Amino acid sequence: MGYPPKDNYEGRMYPLDWISKWLVVLDAAAHAPTHSLDLSKQKPDFVPLSFYKLFGLPTGAGALVVRREAAAVLHIEYFGGGSVLDATAEGCWRMLMPVPEGLEAGTMPFLDIISLKYGFDLFKTMGGMQVRG
Repeated sequence: MGYPPKDNYEGRMYPLDWISKWLVVLDAAAHAPTHSLDLSKQKPDFVPLSFYKLFGLPTGAGALVVRREAAAVLHIEYFGGGSVLDATAEGCWRMLMPVPEGLEAGTMPFLDIISLKYGFDLFKTMGGMQVRG
C-alpha cells in the first residue's frame, strides 16, 4: 500500500497507524517540510522524500529511505547507468548491482547533491528539522 501522510492536493492528513497493517510506501514529500516524522516510532517500509519540497531546490533530487527488511521485495525491471555489473550485448543475460546501488540507474545529479549540504546546514542553524512547523 502506498499513501501520503499529508495529501499534496487538498492537505488532508492520513493516519500513521496504517503503517503497522501493510507493507507501506509512505510518500513523505509533502509531509516532511511541515511535519516531523519519527522513523523510530512509525516504521514504514519505504519513504520517498523530495529535497525540492524541503529546501526549495534542487529540483529532481530526492531520497528513498528503505527499511532493511523490506529491501528484498525491490526488483529491478530496467537497468542502465550504474545499476549493472555486466551484461551481454545481445541481452541474453545481465548481472545487476545489489540493492541499494542497483536502484541508481543513470548518472547521479552531482551538482544537485552538492547543494543539499546548504539546505541541511540551514536547518541545523535553525535548531534542526523539528522547528519547521
